[in-house]
Amino acid sequence: MVLLLNAVALHAQKENALLRLGNVAYTGQEFESADIAYRKAIELNTNRFESYFNLGNALYKKGNYAESEVKFNRAAQLAATNGEQGMCHYNRGNALLKQQKLEEAIEAYKSSLRAYPGYSDAQYNLSYAMNKLAEQQKGEQNQDDKQEKQDQEKENEEKDQDQKDQNKDQNQEGEKDQKNKDQQEKDGDQQDKGKDGKEQPKDEPKPGENPQSSPEPAEGIQKEEALQILEALKGEEKKVQAKILRQQGKGKKTKSEKEW
Repeated sequence: MVLLLNAVALHAQKENALLRLGNVAYTGQEFESADIAYRKAIELNTNRFESYFNLGNALYKKGNYAESEVKFNRAAQLAATNGEQGMCHYNRGNALLKQQKLEEAIEAYKSSLRAYPGYSDAQYNLSYAMNKLAEQQKGEQNQDDKQEKQDQEKENEEKDQDQKDQNKDQNQEGEKDQKNKDQQEKDGDQQDKGKDGKEQPKDEPKPGENPQSSPEPAEGIQKEEALQILEALKGEEKKVQAKILRQQGKGKKTKSEKEW
């Protein structure tokens, strides 16, 4: 029983050491190393808020916004306070904003403010995202209006062209009649005249733009110290496992030889 408790304690110590190691790497802007340490901490405990929140931050810094958003969402589910939950949704909103998912980002900022009213950064980014969405929708509406205008102009040009062709046919018929008349009146003198012209259209469209934001973890120890702690814990873990195996071996009964 004592050995089992020791094993559990070592497991928790190892998890804490990995978290500290991740925080040291994150502070030193070694986001790939931080990512690895936080993932290892999660392998040891899949229900710890700090591991998911800090992994979300490391992924965000690496530019992996889609996975970052997922980790912040999981951290929000594990958050113990409204403040933690507000920060998770705020950071999730930032990750969505980076992906140009404006409507989802707006909902994330609203969730942040519902959990943590008065959070000024969330209020600012909510306003920013809403303005961006309004600009985008206005741009799309302008594009629709422009397309409609171009279609109308094209239709009008086609009508004008039809009218021109009709007038041209009428002119040619009139000229033909006049020619026959002149020929009859003047017995052989001939005169003709004829003129004609054409035109063509023009058209173009337009595109869009981008945003900004950031997150963070905690705790302070030196990287070398954290690595030493991890190595020591690995050694202790092996000793405890060996003792457990020895005790399990002692518990097994050997077969006695058959008496004849």
